[in-house]
Amino acid sequence: MNKRIWITVLPVVFLASLAIAAQMPQQKPQDVAAKIKKWQAALNLTEKQAADIRQVLERTGGPGGEQGPPPGGDEMGPPPGGGGGMPPMGMGGRSDREVEALLTKDQAVKFRALRKTERVDEQLAQLTEQLKLTPDQAVKIKAVLAAADDREAGFRDSSPEDGPPDFEALMALQEKRNAEIMAVLTPAQKKIFEASQPERR
Repeated sequence: MNKRIWITVLPVVFLASLAIAAQMPQQKPQDVAAKIKKWQAALNLTEKQAADIRQVLERTGGPGGEQGPPPGGDEMGPPPGGGGGMPPMGMGGRSDREVEALLTKDQAVKFRALRKTERVDEQLAQLTEQLKLTPDQAVKIKAVLAAADDREAGFRDSSPEDGPPDFEALMALQEKRNAEIMAVLTPAQKKIFEASQPERR
């Protein structure tokens, strides 16, 4: 990727991350406690693991915390009339990676599946509220979000850890997801969805 694109993309990513951070609510202590309790049951965590994970969540702002937006700023801004943006596409976040480092191999596999379900459900809930999805639309969009999360997990796993991500490939994944969502929406919903997308530069 040439230097000019980096100079254009990086400020957009930074500003989008500030905007999304302002929109997304911070985890309250009771939310962290509920999440730990749920994960403890699902993953059979030890008391030490639970305590260490609690510290990670409190420091990073909760599951998926401190991830920043995907390059190109895919998050949906506030819909007309207010409201929050759609969570970022599946990338996990620093807190997810830190939590995973505290788990056994078997627990980590279960954790990834659990977090995928949580991410998809959170995104679907926000889209349902924002776009007033019908039950049939919600079923179809949930499948779109799950497939997009899988594609992005593959992208993340194949990306080098020490280098910058391939912004163009990530943006292509985001555009594919958005096109699949748009295919399910009514004309009125499409207008709301399109209006909530940040402008591409």
